[in-house]
Amino acid sequence: MTNNVAVLFYLKKRTNVIQEKIPVYVRITCDGKRTELATGEKIQPKLWDPSEERARGKSEVVTKLNSALNAVELKVNDTIRYLKDCGEELTAEKIKNRF
Repeated sequence: MTNNVAVLFYLKKRTNVIQEKIPVYVRITCDGKRTELATGEKIQPKLWDPSEERARGKSEVVTKLNSALNAVELKVNDTIRYLKDCGEELTAEKIKNRF
């Protein structure tokens, strides 16, 4: 059974709220079904690079944020590997619940 899994980081802007920093979310898509969860990180929109799904720059804040996002992505990939090794059905919701 082949499962296509994608991990995407994005900024979740609210239209009615003016914020200096915007929360970073991760979207997990597995075979067309998706779920999202907050990473707990925030960033100024001008520092975000949507094509790279990371913050751009070399400041300490940017470096820490990118490291935190790398850790989240690693944890998602480890969860996927664990579920596959256990022979469990791989779904976006199961990946999210293991967080």
